[in-house]
Amino acid sequence: MDHFIQEKNRAYSVYRTQASKIVCYPIMEGVSLFCVRIHDAACPELNDPHARAAGSIKLNICLSGRCEIKTHSGVVTYLIGGELAVDDGQTMESYHFPTADYTGIELYIENQNVKQGLSSIFSLPLSDREHPLIATAEQTLLQITEQILLYCEQELDSAIMRLKYEELMLLLKHLHTDFKLQSRRYYLHQQTEIAKAVHDSIVSDLSVRHSAAEFAAQFGISETSLKAYFRNVYGYAFRDFQQKVRMEKAMELLTQTSDSLDMIARKIGFSGQSRFTEAFRKYAGCTPLEFRKKEKYDA
Repeated sequence: MDHFIQEKNRAYSVYRTQASKIVCYPIMEGVSLFCVRIHDAACPELNDPHARAAGSIKLNICLSGRCEIKTHSGVVTYLIGGELAVDDGQTMESYHFPTADYTGIELYIENQNVKQGLSSIFSLPLSDREHPLIATAEQTLLQITEQILLYCEQELDSAIMRLKYEELMLLLKHLHTDFKLQSRRYYLHQQTEIAKAVHDSIVSDLSVRHSAAEFAAQFGISETSLKAYFRNVYGYAFRDFQQKVRMEKAMELLTQTSDSLDMIARKIGFSGQSRFTEAFRKYAGCTPLEFRKKEKYDA
């Protein structure tokens, strides 16, 4: 796993790996804003004191992707695009991104006045909760989140982020009646590990087709349970996920190699070219050859 490299001598801190980037903006005493773009399944630990302050409230707004949230009680759930999560120490600091894709912002708040304001906004005590609060984010909040991330990419300084923070907090205050708390299932750590093991087995060799019954027998659980664990972790039905990763691999091979259609078909688990072509047309809306020609023309 890559480690974050910190860039210094700025009014804000930038942490990078080869595929991911986190930027920390100091907003005021006891309030820090993080812009997060992750393209790794596992995120290395971020060595930033603003993100590890004891007693701080964390507010996450996810613009896209999927983030595993593990609580200290040992259960796991997920935050997905279009949602926000608020917690006061219920979640652990380690994160996992099942789809290797996550974009959003995080606020770490130690400031007592701001903490009290958030508790008032959500009309719920944020401390002494067993699980984090997860709710649907109003569209205006998502638009501000997108603007903040855009300004971050443009490397604007902390002053503009302080203004966007104030706008965000005002909207939270006035839109709180529209929040819809999500009814979210929580799973044990062992159950999510089963889903991850199934995922890794599928993607390790796409030429081999696996059934849910096969994996269920391997882990000593019902087929229904295995499918439920997998959907909860990755957001896709077991069968749909296999089709998705096969078609994405096919697109990669069509554009980056000169392999024949028959060779590509066998690499991704099809018995022959005709079945592969039929499945690809349903997925991409064109034949593999049409896709290859189009991509080469566009390039």
